[in-house]
Formats: sequence, C-alpha cells, structure tokens
Amino acid sequence: MQKFLVLALVLFSVQSFAQRNPQIRVCNVTGGKFWSLKISQPKNDIVGFCRFDRALMGSISMMDYIYKKTNTLAMKALLSTREQKVESCFDVYSRRILSVDTKGIERHLCLFADYTFVPEQTLIEGIDSPFNRQLHQALLP
Repeated sequence: MQKFLVLALVLFSVQSFAQRNPQIRVCNVTGGKFWSLKISQPKNDIVGFCRFDRALMGSISMMDYIYKKTNTLAMKALLSTREQKVESCFDVYSRRILSVDTKGIERHLCLFADYTFVPEQTLIEGIDSPFNRQLHQALLP
C-alpha cells in the first residue's frame, strides 16, 4: 500500500509539472505529445516540439498560435504550404540544421530568424497532406 501511495504521488507530481510547463501543456491541449530535439547549430540547445503522429511543429510556434493568436515565422511557413510547394528550408528563407531525438533519429529542421523551428519534412509534405493530418486538425479553430 505504501509503494502504491509513493507511486501515485510521483505520477501526480510529474503530471503537475507538465501542466505548469506551457510548452508541454500546449502539446497536450492540442492532442499532441511533447517531443524534444537536440541541436548543435547555431548553439547547443534542446528544442521543444509538439508531435502529431509523424509531423512535428515547434512548441513555441504552437503556443503563439493557440494562446496569442499570432504566427511565428515557422508557423507562417507551414501555413504558406497551402499556396506554394516547399522543397527545402531555403524556399521559406530559413536555415537547414540537423537535430537528433532521444532515440538517436536525425531530422533536418528549418531554423527561422525568430529562432522558431519546423522539421523540413513537415514543410515539404505541406499542411494539407495526410502526413500532417493530425497537426492540421490541431491548428483548426
């Protein structure tokens, strides 16, 4: 019984932390899962993302879009894929950098001037593609 109580308290404290962290909370609220990627350019950093099946979107961009009703450069680039096809980060005036997730999987990210991110594959697929279906649904009002 005592072990169960300790386990319950640990789980409750982890859940409480997640709800206080706005990056994790926005992912939960929109039906995604928080995911972090390590980058080494332009500096060593760990960047937060909301993961929707295979698609990822920077959690800062998600927070601005959902809570502030504003668009970061990364979100503008993603939404622009309705009108224009994107073949690389360069098509949306961003820098292409490499990231690694906790499982060691490498992904190319598009880094924008406002220090927001979107994976290159998410942009190439476009907001209306089946690849981005869950992300698209999360962005609907």
